[in-house]
Amino acid sequence: YVLVTSMTPLRCFLFPEGLARFASEAYEKVTTSNLEKKFMHLTNYSVNQHHEAYEANTGMESADVGSKRSLHFVREWLAQQGFDAAAVWLEIEKVVVKTLLAVQPHVAHTYRSCLRENRDCVGFSCFDLLGFDILLDDKGKPWIIEVNEMPSFDTAAPIDHAVKSAVVAETLAMICPTLEEARLLSALSSSTQQKDQEG
Repeated sequence: YVLVTSMTPLRCFLFPEGLARFASEAYEKVTTSNLEKKFMHLTNYSVNQHHEAYEANTGMESADVGSKRSLHFVREWLAQQGFDAAAVWLEIEKVVVKTLLAVQPHVAHTYRSCLRENRDCVGFSCFDLLGFDILLDDKGKPWIIEVNEMPSFDTAAPIDHAVKSAVVAETLAMICPTLEEARLLSALSSSTQQKDQEG
C-alpha cells in the first residue's frame, strides 16, 4: 500500500506491511500443456479459494501459512533463501516511485485544474491510497502487475483485517492535520478568499 500526499512535489509513503498471495499449485514454467492451469499461474483470491488445496490464513500470528500471507513472512522467506531482503524491498520502492513519476505530470495537471493554490504545506488538499500488485520473479526482481486506485479493504480473513486496519489507521494519522496545521490552513484559506474578493 502506498499513500500519496502530494504530486508536486511527489511525496509518497510505502506501508511496510501488506499481503502476499500464493497460487494453490506449485509453479512450473509456462508451456502449452500447462497454460490452462489457472491455480498454478494465478494468485488471485477469487480464483484460488475454489481449489481443494486452498488454505485460509487465520491471522497475523499464523501469517506464514496459507494462500495469503504477510510481507513480513515474505521478507523472512527471502532471507532464508539467500536473497538480500532489504535490497529486494529497495527495488520495490524504486518501481513504486518510477510508476508514480510516470503518471505525475497528468495527475499534477488534473490536481491543479481543481485546486488553484498549493495548500499541501499545511495539511493536505487531497491524498490517494494506492494498492500496488507486485510480482517477484525467481531472481527477486519486482514487476508491477497493476496499481489499484481503489484497493479493496474487504476483510474476508483475519490477516486482511490486521493488515488493512493498520494501513487505514496509519493513513489517517498521517493525513489528519495537527491543531497548528489546521489554524495555518484556516488563515491561508481566509487570505485566499480575501484576495479573490478584492481581485
